[in-house]
Amino acid sequence: METRTSMWPFDILNDPRPAERDSPNHLRCFLICPFSPQDLYDDLYLMVQEACNQVGSRLACRVECIRADKIASSGVIQSEIWHEIQMADVVVADVTGLNGNVMIELGVASACRKKEHVIILKEEKPNEHFLFDISPARHIIYKRTFGGSQEVLQKLSNAILMALTSAPFEVTPKVSSIPPLKVDFSEGKDIDWLVGPSVTHRKLTPEYLEFGSLFVFRNSWLNVAGLEISKFELNVEMKFSRLRDVAGWIGVSVRNQHFFANYGHLLYLASNGEVVRTVPENEFGQYYGETIGSFENFDPMQSKFYQFRIEADDHIISMFVDNIGKSFKIAEMPYVYPSGKILFQTYNARVGIKRVEIKQK
Repeated sequence: METRTSMWPFDILNDPRPAERDSPNHLRCFLICPFSPQDLYDDLYLMVQEACNQVGSRLACRVECIRADKIASSGVIQSEIWHEIQMADVVVADVTGLNGNVMIELGVASACRKKEHVIILKEEKPNEHFLFDISPARHIIYKRTFGGSQEVLQKLSNAILMALTSAPFEVTPKVSSIPPLKVDFSEGKDIDWLVGPSVTHRKLTPEYLEFGSLFVFRNSWLNVAGLEISKFELNVEMKFSRLRDVAGWIGVSVRNQHFFANYGHLLYLASNGEVVRTVPENEFGQYYGETIGSFENFDPMQSKFYQFRIEADDHIISMFVDNIGKSFKIAEMPYVYPSGKILFQTYNARVGIKRVEIKQK
């Protein structure tokens, strides 16, 4: 882990570093709470961990709960706290007792995170009032009884689930587009029907449109605004424009329900040259990745654009990157999403998109 020495949130938030993930389906929940009395707040930590486990089971992914005293780092602990607040997929803060450190950390979270991704807990205490500045934010009130613990566990699980599943498609489309759609970004003009998160840098170059997050997978996508589609022909030319020093990929997900790789039919080109598709197994998000070919002597940072071609109708979904790929019979697939969004995605990479063409069948 990279060592940081600053104790000031501004320094860390303006110099982001990669979030430590072992896969795109590894999500993080950061818990802000006091550490004393230890038995009370260890119980709270276990409850939030259980809520994360429940949500992970429902989404078929790993939702890891992190608390500040569990961070292993050789650096200044404050810098790690600011980093977790900035990069976690969801933040949970217990304001019971109005602990000074908790309130400072919640203040940092409120400054750099949307309110939908910050969940506030508070123990029910008659003599402890809500604070004016955070009173508009939703609070989950709990009691330290067995029945109260079960109730708050259910409420917290639902809140975390909503925070995670609402994350990908927050951008309000400027237009509602109907195919055929076609754009060539090498002509030097951007379009308003391909949208993504406002926090992810989007740049038009003389050759292509560049986008993607090197650090946060949930923010690394573009979708065709307002389009839910089942039968189509899609052609897009893409290349790696930037890549971290870890494994990454660029790809297209169709009939997509979420930014998670398991909630859509994703075709991607990995930084090692493998062409992979995701295979959903059921409605609960179980899936596996299938390698359908690979490029020899592959250099992800070469100047070449790769043509992604996907066709779908009632019987077949065909997936190709250049000449590598195949057609898959829907009747023989374990689970098929009937329709959904078209999502251009990256993982640990930024992508250059040169041309996009979408036709409805």
